Amino acid sequence: MYKIVNAYYSKQPENMESVFEYATRNEGLNCVIINEDTMVIKYISANGNEHAGDVIHRNFIDIIDDNINKINNKYYYEIVDNPNLISGTEKLMPPNSPKSGKNMLLPRYDQENDLNSYPFLNEKSNSSNMHDQVDIPDLIENIIFIKRLDAGNILMIRKPLRELMYSAKIANELYIIVGFVMLFLGSLASFIFSQKITKPIIDMSHIAKNISNLKFDKKYDVKTNDEIGELGKSINLISDELDKSIQELTVANEMLKEDVKRKQQIDDMRKTFISSVSHELKTPIGIIKGYAEGLMLNVVDSEEKRTKYSEIIVDESDKMGKMVGQLLDISYMESEIFQLEKSIFNIAVLVDEIVGKYKHIMNQKGIELFVDNDRDYFVKADYIRIEQVLKNYIANAINHVDSKKKIQIRIENADQNMRVFVANTGKKLSDEDTKKIWDSFYKSDKARSRQYGGTGLGLYIVRSIIEKHKGSYGVTNKEDGVEFWFELPNCPLC
Repeated sequence: MYKIVNAYYSKQPENMESVFEYATRNEGLNCVIINEDTMVIKYISANGNEHAGDVIHRNFIDIIDDNINKINNKYYYEIVDNPNLISGTEKLMPPNSPKSGKNMLLPRYDQENDLNSYPFLNEKSNSSNMHDQVDIPDLIENIIFIKRLDAGNILMIRKPLRELMYSAKIANELYIIVGFVMLFLGSLASFIFSQKITKPIIDMSHIAKNISNLKFDKKYDVKTNDEIGELGKSINLISDELDKSIQELTVANEMLKEDVKRKQQIDDMRKTFISSVSHELKTPIGIIKGYAEGLMLNVVDSEEKRTKYSEIIVDESDKMGKMVGQLLDISYMESEIFQLEKSIFNIAVLVDEIVGKYKHIMNQKGIELFVDNDRDYFVKADYIRIEQVLKNYIANAINHVDSKKKIQIRIENADQNMRVFVANTGKKLSDEDTKKIWDSFYKSDKARSRQYGGTGLGLYIVRSIIEKHKGSYGVTNKEDGVEFWFELPNCPLC
C-alpha cells in the first residue's frame, strides 16, 4: 500500500482521497499523510479529509521523533494501544462506508510504466477476494507502519490487529490442514519410497543369510539397473560361485573319503592276505619239516614208509608251488602293468578243449558230464585268462561234486551278452558263503579243501579276471546243487 500511495502522491496527488478511500474500503487500512515539519495532517482516510490541517496526537509525534532514522532510511513498525489519532479527539473515527456494498476502484493512472508496476491497481482489480465493506470500530490494539514518501512528508498506515489475527488464524488453520495433508502424503511417499529401497535390501539380507547357512536355492530378482540391482547381481554371482565351489569341495571330499576307505580296505586286505598266506604256508611247511626230520632220524623201518614220506613231502611241495604261482598271478593282475591281450575266439571251442583235458579225471572219479554248446559263441577277450576262469570253475565243480556225480556245462545268450554256466550236484552254499567265496583264501569247507589241496584263491582269481573284462559273475543254488556262471559281451561283428 505504501508503494501505491507513494506512486500516486508523487504523480497524481489530486487522486489521494480516492486512493485512501480504496485503501480503507478494500484493504481495511487507515492512512494519513503528515507534514514532517509541523506534524499537521494533509490527507486522512478517516471521515474523508475532514480533519486535514489538524495536528496528530502527541503519542504519534513521539513515535516519529524517536524513530526518525528508521523512518527516513527504511520503515518503522509498532503496535499501539488505540491512541487517539488527532489531538483533541476522543477516538479514531471510522472511515465513511460506501453506500453500495461493492468494492471501489482506484483512479486510473496515466503513466503506463508506473501502472505496470502495480497491475493490481487497474480497473480489473475488483476481484471477489476484496473486502465488500470495511468497518473499523473501536479497537484495543493497532499496528502502525510509518515511512517517508519520495515526494516528502510521512505516510502512516494503521490496521486493527483483530483483522490480522483473524487472517492469521485462518492462515494457521489452513497451514495445519495443509500440514496434516502434507504429513500424510509425505508419510505415504516415504513409505512407498522406503518399501522400494528397503524391500530389496531385506530380500538380499535373507538371501545372504541363506548363503551363510550354505543354502543357494534362492536368487535375487534383479529388476533395475541402479546400485540395488548391481548389488543383487553381485549377491547372485557370489551365491553361484559359492555353490559351485562347495559342490566341487563336496565331490572332492567324497573322492577323498573313497580314497581313504579304499586305502583302508587295501591295508586290511594286505594284512588279511599276509595272515592268510602265512597260515596257508605254515601247514605244508610244518608237514614237510616233520616228514623230512622223520627221514633224517630213520624213524621209518621199511622202504615202503620211506616212499610214503617222500610222496607226502613232494605233494605238499606241489601245493606250496601251486599257491605261490597263484599269488604271483594275482599280484601281476593287480599291478598297473597288467593288460589284457584280447582276441576274437569261439568260446564253445575253448570249452570243448578244456573238457577234453579234464575227461580223464572225471572218468576216474565216475563223474557224468553234460555239455550244451551246440552252436558258435564268439567273444573278444583274453583267451588265456578266460581259459583260466573255465579251468577254475570246472576244477571247483569236480572237487565239490557229491555222490550223484553230475556236472553240466552250458552256454546261453543273455540279451547282448554271452553267459557260461558250470553246475554240479552237491551241497548248497549258505548266504554267507555266496558272498565270501569270491574273497581270497576263503574256504566254505576247509576239511574238503584240505583233501584236494584247495588254496581259496581260485574263485578270487576268477573274480579278478572277469572284472578286468568289465563282465559279471555269480553263483546260484539249484535244486540239486550249485551253479557258477560268468558273463562277457557278445562280439556281434565277429
